[in-house]
Amino acid sequence: MNAMPKPPFSRLGDLARSKRPLLGTLAILVVLACVRIATAFIAITPRLGVELESERDSAFALVGRILTGRGFSPWVPTLEDRPESRYCFNKGDVILCGETTQREIHFALTEMMASSLSVGADSLRRELVDSVRVRFGAPQVRECRRRDEKKVLSRCTRVRK
Repeated sequence: MNAMPKPPFSRLGDLARSKRPLLGTLAILVVLACVRIATAFIAITPRLGVELESERDSAFALVGRILTGRGFSPWVPTLEDRPESRYCFNKGDVILCGETTQREIHFALTEMMASSLSVGADSLRRELVDSVRVRFGAPQVRECRRRDEKKVLSRCTRVRK
């Protein structure tokens, strides 16, 4: 007996089932391509003769007052999120985390689902930079970009204007 040929829609189903892992991977890549994260960094170098811990406490208190005034809430990241962060606030899709390296205090302002900072997040960035420059002195503060893919900002370069 001759076997009846499969109808065309059946062959398409077989093809789809054989390509399922590829299609799943492709779907994940499409979703990841759509996720955007905008980030700005601020680094503060303590003045000579002043302890890093004292400057850190002062910087965290100043930034905390600004963020609280703008409706941000303290946030404790999980180990998977940002294990090195000690001090975080968030409001909606905007997160600010502060950390201390051996020589500096760093803040990372991140906005999820944005290719660049929104007007509100950029306004916050400017307020933070201006405030820490007034408090610590302009030469001690710089806006920077991360040079490597590590989560810490120990290697960041000054933003060129």
